[in-house]
Amino acid sequence: MYNFSKSLITVLSQALGVNTIEARPELSEADMVIFLGDFNYRLDDITYDETRDFISQRCFDWLREKDQLHTEMEAGNVFQGMREAIIRFPPTYKFERHQAGLAGQ
Repeated sequence: MYNFSKSLITVLSQALGVNTIEARPELSEADMVIFLGDFNYRLDDITYDETRDFISQRCFDWLREKDQLHTEMEAGNVFQGMREAIIRFPPTYKFERHQAGLAGQ
């Protein structure tokens, strides 16, 4: 399997002339950090219909409490030292449950 993140770090380090780990800046010194990947987190302990209801009521804080990413961050398992921005937009879905085709079509 191709390790995109390792290769990207290597390419960027070489472009910046930073060839050792010790010479790389600390993550906390960065003005901006961009994570690339397929972060396929889901909501736990909530049904599809409940999720749709909370989205229509714009109860994003409540949904966030059910979010796997939020749970893993709180436990210190991922993105240590980072925080997620306040979510002010509804989650997006590609598919409707038990429907053929894409959502919204």
